[in-house]
Amino acid sequence: MGSSCSSGLDKGKTFSDPGQSKGPQGRTKRTHSLTSSSAVNLHVEESSKATNQSKPVKSEKEGSTNAEVRRPEKQLVSENIENKSFKLPTQVASHRTSQTSTGHKGITLDDYPKSVQHLLLGNVNEFKDERPREIRLFVAACESDSCVERLAIVRDVFQPLSDMCYSNGFSLEILEPHWTGTNQSAPNQNYLTQQLLRESENVPTVMLFSRYLFNIQIKYLLFQVLLNDKLGSCLPWIIPDDVFTDTLSLISDETEKKLLESSYRGDDTVQPLTYNLTVVNSNESKKVKSTQKKMTQIEEVLKKYMTEENKEKYLKSGLETEINLGLVSKRVQPDNVFVVMRSFTDVSSMSSVHMDVVNGERDQHSLETIHHLKEIINNNVPNSNIFKFELQWTPYDFDPSKVPEHEQYIENFCETLQKELSKKLQGIMDNSSPIILPFNIPDKMYQEVKAHTTMCRNLQHIYTPSLPVLSRLSAYLTNSDETPMVLVCDTSVDTHALTSHVVSLITDKNTATVVRFLGLTPESKTIGALVAGMCRQIGHLYSQPVACLDQANFHELMQHACEKRPLIIVLGEVTETVTDWVPEQLPPHVKAVVLTSNHQVVQEMKRQMPRDCFVQVPSLPAEASSEMVKKMTKLSSTEYGTIPSVIHDQSHRVVASLGVQLFCDLSSLSVISSDQPTGNELSFSQLFLKLESMFSRIIVSKLVCVLLLTQSGLSSFHIAAILSKDEEILKALKLTDPPKIFHTLLLIWLEVKTVLQPFLHAFTFNGVLLHILFSAPLRTLLMRRYLADNGGKEVHQILCAFCESVTCDNQEQAIKRLFYLKNFEILKYLEYPYQYEQCKRENFNTKFIFNMDWLEAKIGATSTLCVLGDLDEQQKVNPEVKLLYQAITLSAEALDVCHTQISSQFLSRLSEILDHSQHRNIGRMLHACQAETNLRLEAMSTCLRHPNSQIQAPFSDDELSGLYWVPGHTNFIISLSCNSGEITVWDRKTHKFVRKLIGVHRPQDLKMVDSFQAVVLCNRELLIYDLDQGCLETKFRGVLNLKQPMFGVRNNESVITLSRNRMYINVLDIESGDTVATFKAGEDRFLNSLLISKNGKILVCGDETQKPSPLLVWELQERRLLHDLRMAQHQFITSIMDITDDGHYVVCACEELESTAPNFLVVYDLVTGQVFKIWKWKHSCTCLAVVSATKSVVSMLDTGDVLVWDLESGSVRFHMKGVNAVCNNIILASQCPLCVTWYKGESLLPNARTICVWDLEKGCMVACLTLDDKPTCIEISPFGDSIILGLPRQNDILTFSLTSVESDESDTVEDEAWYGDPTNNSTIIQV
Repeated sequence: MGSSCSSGLDKGKTFSDPGQSKGPQGRTKRTHSLTSSSAVNLHVEESSKATNQSKPVKSEKEGSTNAEVRRPEKQLVSENIENKSFKLPTQVASHRTSQTSTGHKGITLDDYPKSVQHLLLGNVNEFKDERPREIRLFVAACESDSCVERLAIVRDVFQPLSDMCYSNGFSLEILEPHWTGTNQSAPNQNYLTQQLLRESENVPTVMLFSRYLFNIQIKYLLFQVLLNDKLGSCLPWIIPDDVFTDTLSLISDETEKKLLESSYRGDDTVQPLTYNLTVVNSNESKKVKSTQKKMTQIEEVLKKYMTEENKEKYLKSGLETEINLGLVSKRVQPDNVFVVMRSFTDVSSMSSVHMDVVNGERDQHSLETIHHLKEIINNNVPNSNIFKFELQWTPYDFDPSKVPEHEQYIENFCETLQKELSKKLQGIMDNSSPIILPFNIPDKMYQEVKAHTTMCRNLQHIYTPSLPVLSRLSAYLTNSDETPMVLVCDTSVDTHALTSHVVSLITDKNTATVVRFLGLTPESKTIGALVAGMCRQIGHLYSQPVACLDQANFHELMQHACEKRPLIIVLGEVTETVTDWVPEQLPPHVKAVVLTSNHQVVQEMKRQMPRDCFVQVPSLPAEASSEMVKKMTKLSSTEYGTIPSVIHDQSHRVVASLGVQLFCDLSSLSVISSDQPTGNELSFSQLFLKLESMFSRIIVSKLVCVLLLTQSGLSSFHIAAILSKDEEILKALKLTDPPKIFHTLLLIWLEVKTVLQPFLHAFTFNGVLLHILFSAPLRTLLMRRYLADNGGKEVHQILCAFCESVTCDNQEQAIKRLFYLKNFEILKYLEYPYQYEQCKRENFNTKFIFNMDWLEAKIGATSTLCVLGDLDEQQKVNPEVKLLYQAITLSAEALDVCHTQISSQFLSRLSEILDHSQHRNIGRMLHACQAETNLRLEAMSTCLRHPNSQIQAPFSDDELSGLYWVPGHTNFIISLSCNSGEITVWDRKTHKFVRKLIGVHRPQDLKMVDSFQAVVLCNRELLIYDLDQGCLETKFRGVLNLKQPMFGVRNNESVITLSRNRMYINVLDIESGDTVATFKAGEDRFLNSLLISKNGKILVCGDETQKPSPLLVWELQERRLLHDLRMAQHQFITSIMDITDDGHYVVCACEELESTAPNFLVVYDLVTGQVFKIWKWKHSCTCLAVVSATKSVVSMLDTGDVLVWDLESGSVRFHMKGVNAVCNNIILASQCPLCVTWYKGESLLPNARTICVWDLEKGCMVACLTLDDKPTCIEISPFGDSIILGLPRQNDILTFSLTSVESDESDTVEDEAWYGDPTNNSTIIQV
C-alpha cells in the first residue's frame, strides 16, 4: 500500500467530490476508457447484475436532497510508513441507505424520508406503510393424485425456502388445503380453497370472511399448480337457491330427492338465499369411507338432473376452481405461477387414485377438462415456469419407495421447484422496495413503532366522537395544563379502541405523538421496556442522543419538547403504575394521556397524583353502539336488520362491531342454528360453541388457550406445531401421519383465524409473522370459558416443553415430526423465559438473568428491549438484577449495533464490582467472561459509564487529533494535540510519555522520515522536528493550500507537496527545506489528492477540473507524466484510492455520472496505463486499502461488510459480514493480518462510535466495540494485540487489548526500554 498524502484538516471536515467544483475545461490527454483495454477482468456480483445495468429512480425526497444539499468536502488524512492506513471518508449518492451521510453531526427529523417522518411523529393517517414482508405459497392440486409431491414440497422444498426468507427478514407461509382425514371433508376443502382465494368484494357484504389470502395488505403470492391426470370430486359446496330448487323439481326418484335435501341446508343469512353442503365431522376411517361414498352418490344425482349450463357452472373440481380463481381471474401475476405436470405413459390398468374412472374406464369429461386447463395454463403462464415429467406406468401405481424411476422423479421434482422458487423468492425480496431507512434508525425500532401505529390506525374508526369525555380530552390536548390525564375506563370499554381515538383527536401535524399499547409486541411487554422504546423515538424526534434507556434519560428527553414541536404521549391499557415514568408535573409543551381499566393501578396512581388528573370513562350507551356497528360494517338497512337483536342489546358490554363481525363470519359457514341466543347470553359463547361443534371442543379449547397464554405471539406454523404435540388433540384427530396431523391443525387454525380476525393483531418480528389475541373483552370471556378450572397450568407446560424442543441441539428430533424451521428458534427466546416462570420452575435467575451466554444469544435473536422486559419486574425488588438492568440500559445502543460485544461492555462498566461480595452472581458472570477464549476488545482502564456512577471521564480542553507509530518500533506511538500544541511520544505498554514537545504551533498532521525525524504540518507550514532531542531542524519554504494542505514523504531526502494553488507538485529537500523541483498537470487544472507509492517512484493525483475527472500518474524519478487516466461517463472518487507498494497498480472507486447505481472499484496497471480489473458489487465502497504483501485489496461496504479481493485473479477471497456500523477508515496492522475499521468525523450516532477488528487471513470479524464517545483517532498495534485511541476531552491515549490474540512480538522483538537518548526519558521540551 502506498503513502496516502494527507492534510491536516480539523476533524469532521471533508473535501468536495471529484467533478463537483466548476472550472474551465482543460486540454485532453491520453484517455483510457472501459472499451480501450484488451485485458480487462470484469467482476460483477451475480445478484447485483440487474442493479448495475439499470438506473434506479430516485425517490422524491432523495432527489430533492441531492439537488439542494451540496456534498461535504472530502477529507484526506495521514498514513504513516509502518501502519499503512487509508482513512478517507466519502459521500456516496445512491439508492442505498447512505451511512456516511447520516454519520455526520446535525441530522434532524427533516432529513428523513416523509414516510419515516410521519411514522415517528405519530401522524397515523399520513403514514403510508409498505406492505408486510410476508410471502404466501398456495398449492393447487388434486388431493388423492398429489400426496407424494405435496409431501415432498413440505419436507424438502418448503423448509430451505422458509429459512431463506427468514434470513432476509421475510415470512413465508404455505397454504395447502388438500389434506384429508381432518374435520374437513372434500367439500370443506373446496370451501376452504375459496376462503383462501376469494376477495371479500365478491361476496355479500354480510359475509365478511375470506380475507386471509388476498387481503389488500398481502403483496406477494406464489401459485404452485400440480396438474396431473386426475381432477377429483366435482361436488359443489354452495348452490344458489334457484338452481337448487330447479334441480330438485326435476328429480322423480324419492330416494335421490331425499338424499339431496338431506345433504344441503338453506342459508337465509345471505342475500340471495343459498343452499350449503352439510358439514360432516368425522376422522374415523369407516365414516370417512361412508362419507366419500355418499358424496359420490350426491355428485351422480347432480350430474344426472342438472341442466348442461348449470353443470358447466357448478360441477367443478377443487383443482379446476383453484386454477380459475388463481389464473383466469388474474388474481395472481403470471410470473408468480409455477406448474408441474406429471403424466404416465403406457398405462396398462386403471387406478382410481391417479385417474378419474367411470365404470372401469377413463372419464372422458375429465380428460377434456384437464386438456382445457392445460390450454389455460399455456396461455397464461410463461413457458419457463411450466415443468413436465413423464413416468412409465408400473403395477405399483406411483411409489417412489419401490420404483427407482419414481424416486428419481421426486428428486428432480424437488430440485427443480426449489431452484425456481428460490430464484423467484430472492427476486421478490431484492425488489420489494421497502422504505429506505436512514442508517441511524435500526429496522427493529422501525418495526416496533410501526406495529403500534398500525394498531392505532386499524382501530381509529371504531369510536364515535359523541361522548362527553372526548370533548374534555380534546380541550386537554390543546390547553396549557402541565399535568397528565388518566382515563379510568369501565371494564366494558375497549381501551385499545379508545386509545386509537385519542390519537385521532390530535390534528396538528407538527405535534409529536408517541403512542404505545402495553403488551402489543415483544418489545412492549413491560412498562420499562415500553418506555425504553419511547426514549429512542423521542430521541429521533428532537435529534438528541440517547445515552441510556432509563427513567432519568426519559425525563431529560421530554425537556426538549418545544412550542414548534409539542410532545403528546399516549399509553393504552396500562396494567401497572406509571407514576415513576410519567411525573405529576410535566415539562412545558408535553402532554401525557394514560388509559387503564385496572382498579388496583388506579388506586396506586391516585396516591401520587392529584385527583383532578383522573377522568372516568363509562361504558357506551346502546345508541352509540348501534352507530358504531353501522360505521364499522357499512351495512345497508336490510342487511343491518338481519343482525340478531342480542348483539344490539349486549353491544355496550363488548365492542359491538366486532361482535357483528363474528356473527357474519360464522353465519357464512352455515353453522348458525335457527334459534338465536336470547336474553343475556352473549353471542360470543354461542359462536364458540359452533366452532367446537365443527372441530371438537378439545381442539378449539387448546388452540384458544395457546393464544391466550402466549406472551409475545405465535405464527401460524408455531400454533400448528405446538398443537401437533398434544396427546389429547392427537386422540381427537385419530391420525398418525405427521404431515396430515400438522396440516389438519394448520387448516383448522386458518379457519379459526378467519373467525377471530377482528380480535387478532398480526405483526412481523424479525422476519416472523406473529399473531396475538389483543381484544381485552374477548380475552376476558375466553378466560372464563376455557381457563376457569385450572388456570392454564397444563397449557403453560405444553408451551414450555415446545420452546425447549426448538433448539439446534434437538433439530434432528424436530425433523422427525415433519420439518424444522429456523424461525421456530425465536420461540425459545420470546416465550421460553415467560413460560418457564409460569411453570414455577427453579433456577430462573441462573438460567435467564445471570447467564451471559443466554443474554448474548437473546439480544442477537430478539432485541435489547426484550431482555429489559425479562428483567423489568425483578429489578424492582432485587438490587443485583437492578444493577444488571442498568448496565444493559447503558449498553443498549452498543448491543443493538452488535450483541457479541456484551462481554466487553459489562467488563468495562461493571469492573468496579468484579469481586464485590454483595454482587456474587454478577461477579461470577464477569469472571466467566474473563475466562472466555473468544476474541474481544477489553479496556485497560475504565472508559465506559458505570451504573449509578456520576464520575465523568477526565475532562480537558484538548484532545488527541492524530496517532502515528514510530518506524522501527512496536512500543512507541506518537500523538498530536492540535489545540494545546503538543507532540507526545508514548510508551503504549506503560501509558507514560517518553517525550513531550510543547509550544508547537497548531500541529495538524505528521509524517515520519525515520525513528526521530518527523515532518509536521503546523497550520499551513511544514516543519521537521527531532522528536528525540525536541528541536526544530528544518522549516520548508512556502505554505500549503488552506483547505487541502497535502503532503507526503517520498524518502529520507525529499517531501512531496501540493502547491498553495493546487496546480503544481513541489519536491522539497528535507535537509535544506528548499524546493528542488516543480511540475504541473496543465493550465487551470486543480488537483484534489496526492498518493505516493511506498518505494517513492509513482505519484497519483486526482484532477477535479476536467470532466469526467481523470487520474494523473507521474514517475517521480524522472518527474514526467506517465498517464492521464479517464473513463467515459464516469468520475473517480479519489478519496477512496490506494496504490501498491511498488507502484504497479492503483485501485480507485468510480461512479457513473448521473446515476444512482452503487460505485465500483477499478484497478489500473500503471505500467501500461490500461484497466486491469473492474470490481462491481451491489453496495458501494466507503474506503479501501491495498495489502501488498498478500496482493489483495480490502474494501469497506456501506452495509458494514468487508470484502477482500484478490488483486491478481480479481475474485473475492472473503465476504466478511459486519455489524450495523458506520466506517470510513481502514487501518492495517503492519506485522499481522489484522485491520481495524472506524469512522473519522463528527457524529452522534452509536453506529459511528463503533470500531471493528477484522482478520484478513481467516476472513472474519474478530471483535467490535461501541464506545460512549466517538474516538478522535485510532491505531492498531503492529502485531494486532491492542488498539490505541484518543477520546474527546482527553489528552491521554487509551489502550484496548485484543484478548486471546497470540502475539509474535515477544518472539521477534526485544522489549524496547528506551526511545532515543535515555537521558531524555519523560522529558517535557519547550520548542
